[in-house]
Amino acid sequence: ELRGEDPSALSLEDQGEYALGIATCQYLAGDKLGSLRTVEGVIGQLETHGILNSIYLSLIVGLGAIRTGLGDYDLAVVIGEKGVRVARKVGDERRLRLVAGNLALSHCRLGNVDSQLEWADRAAAVPASYTGIFEQQQIQFSRARAFAVQGRESDALAALGVGRSIGARPIPDHLQQAWHLR
Repeated sequence: ELRGEDPSALSLEDQGEYALGIATCQYLAGDKLGSLRTVEGVIGQLETHGILNSIYLSLIVGLGAIRTGLGDYDLAVVIGEKGVRVARKVGDERRLRLVAGNLALSHCRLGNVDSQLEWADRAAAVPASYTGIFEQQQIQFSRARAFAVQGRESDALAALGVGRSIGARPIPDHLQQAWHLR
């Protein structure tokens, strides 16, 4: 039903929000390339008009996640670094933490252990009230992986301990397994 809508009648900011919704649906339905096209199209328009707001930031965060999902880790890093700059400009600590966590993941997959740890540490430094429990746990597990690769066993175990201690509920086995496989 959304595809029948004509977003051109909307303001450019509203078109960005509309595109964000469409791109999210495409991504969750497995159409990562369609999601990529949707996001890139509206980001270009917003940039052309100098629009820098929370919708633009959401689109940049999404673009980084899409590129990571497609395995384009080098490009995901470039987009993530842009996302950090935008998040700082608009004062969005929650998404700054999300972008830093995604940068840690991209660097992990590229084998850049020092950068992975740097970004995971930055994500962990953002106040926990800005994120959910599972995000906090995932950041600690990313730190633990980086420490383990560096041979820093005690630091890795400490980060795992912090990750496991966050929140009132234990981490679901399927999430814990997925994080260890990344």
